[in-house]
Amino acid sequence: MQRPTGISVLAIVILVSATIRFIISFIDMAIGSSLSAMAASRGYVPPQAKAAVDALGDLGFWIGLIGMIVAVVMLFAVRGLWTMSRWGWWLSLVVLLVALFLNVVPMIQGTVNARLIVQSLFDLVFLVYLVTPGVRGAFRSDQSDVSAAAWQGD
Repeated sequence: MQRPTGISVLAIVILVSATIRFIISFIDMAIGSSLSAMAASRGYVPPQAKAAVDALGDLGFWIGLIGMIVAVVMLFAVRGLWTMSRWGWWLSLVVLLVALFLNVVPMIQGTVNARLIVQSLFDLVFLVYLVTPGVRGAFRSDQSDVSAAAWQGD
């Protein structure tokens, strides 16, 4: 079975999204680390704000680290989508749900910005497309690996 154009587009968009997510998550992690370091050092943060800055730094670090892990797993999901593997569909579904969750958590905590809103909307659109009956059906059928012909040079 040939890969539907929508799946190819989705795989490429998720690849770009994973790359951007990795970079942004790395920046989030770095900022979180620097906030925690500033809270631990004398003279950078007023004493009454140290606990809040440290907590914010810890949150930023962990959200960034988890976001980077999600981005790497997204790359594996892209491979699964590209080869029309059933595990690729499931992995893509899980990764998009986690990515959406990671964008919604800061918004629930009061940090609402354009980046979080746009990423959340993209994740939601990808999820809706992924669970449409036609797309799900393409991954349910028994088919050979579409990349096999490419490996054989056909």
